[in-house]
Formats: sequence, structure tokens, C-alpha cells
Amino acid sequence: MMQGSKSPHPAYKQVDQFAKHYLRKLFKKLEAELTMYVELLFTKVNSTIHFLQQGYDKAAHVPRSRPAAELQIKPGEGLNHEEQIGICVGALLDDNCSHVEWLKDILQKAVTERKL
Repeated sequence: MMQGSKSPHPAYKQVDQFAKHYLRKLFKKLEAELTMYVELLFTKVNSTIHFLQQGYDKAAHVPRSRPAAELQIKPGEGLNHEEQIGICVGALLDDNCSHVEWLKDILQKAVTERKL
């Protein structure tokens, strides 16, 4: 690429070959598609590039929400139903009684919704 300048680093030759290869491919594409000159001037978002290359929008991945680890009791721990309820009640009563009041409100709302 640069004539006459020699770099002592052995990777220089590989970088030079890569740049030549890349630029050759780029100029071939530019000759085939003249609108690519305009495309080079403006940056693209990944979704725009996908649409330009594929002709359709990429499906958005929406991760499903998971409960917090401290709120989940794993069934593989060998606890029966009564022990699981005991753990939940212990966690509710641990530090703050407001959790118990919150649970009462939620259960009361559920009861009134079922009656309707």
C-alpha cells in the first residue's frame, strides 16, 4: 500500500494485504452500484443495514421478565407445600410489617374481583 516505507513489525505485511483486498472489493462494489457512494457518506444503524441488505426488518427480541431470585422458591429443593408457605411467611415477617399489609391488600382485591 505504501511504497518505499518498511515497517520492522511482521504484521505490517498482513495489514497491508488486508487493506488492499478490502479496498479492491469496495471499488468493485462502487462500480457496480453507484448509489453506494452516497451510502458511504452517512452512518447507518444496524437495523437499517439489515433492512437494506435483506429487504425486511429484523424481528425484535423481547426478553421475558423474570421474578427476582429472592422471591422464587425452586421446586427442586425438596420442600413440600407447607414448608414453602412457611418460608414465604418468614420472609414477609422478616424486617418489615408493611409487606404483610401489602399482601393483605392484594389478597382482598383478588377476593373482590372473583366475587364480581
